[in-house]
Amino acid sequence: MSFGKVKHLPMLQDSLQMDLRHLSEYIEETEKAQESSAVNFANDINERAKDIPEEQQNDWHDWYTDDYWKLSTVFPGLMRSSMFVISYSLLEHRLLEICRILQKQQKHKITLKDLKDEGIRSGQTFLKGVVGVEFPDGKKEWSDITNYNRLRNAIIHADGILQTEAVEKMKPFLAATKTITVDDHGRIHLERGFCAEVLGTVHGFFSALFDELKKSETTWV
Repeated sequence: MSFGKVKHLPMLQDSLQMDLRHLSEYIEETEKAQESSAVNFANDINERAKDIPEEQQNDWHDWYTDDYWKLSTVFPGLMRSSMFVISYSLLEHRLLEICRILQKQQKHKITLKDLKDEGIRSGQTFLKGVVGVEFPDGKKEWSDITNYNRLRNAIIHADGILQTEAVEKMKPFLAATKTITVDDHGRIHLERGFCAEVLGTVHGFFSALFDELKKSETTWV
């Protein structure tokens, strides 16, 4: 079946691209707004400090240190963690949506609920084992996504702290990803640009998956 005759596939792909674009735009605008807020706050404190006696300058700046730390570090970190989880949820939701459509239209007796795997792993297993699609799990994007899964679980279930075992498994990924740092306590710190990288990975993964779906004999009606 040619791609031109497929009904649902282009619609799903267009919808996904729109969601990714909106997330990207929101993240970038929020990053800019938070950076501006921190800079403006620092400038205001420094300007007001000019009217304070020199011997009181250190106390003046110390008084506002925590406020600046929240604006420059804490709030951006919270935003990135939230946007990362939303981005991962979008990935998982759309992958499983494809599986459910194929299960219904091809009338497969096996459903996602019948599989032992969960989340993105169930999508991988269903498309490979039940539908027979050439799943792009040999590509870098999927390798990164499996590491995103570990990050997401740590953020959701462990207050953003990776266990030692997970850190060991993720060493190559963490070494290659300059927008993530993990401190000595295992706490995850997401830097500016990380969420954009995640969206790029999600885009690349789905592009590869949709290419395989287009090549398959899958009927989307």
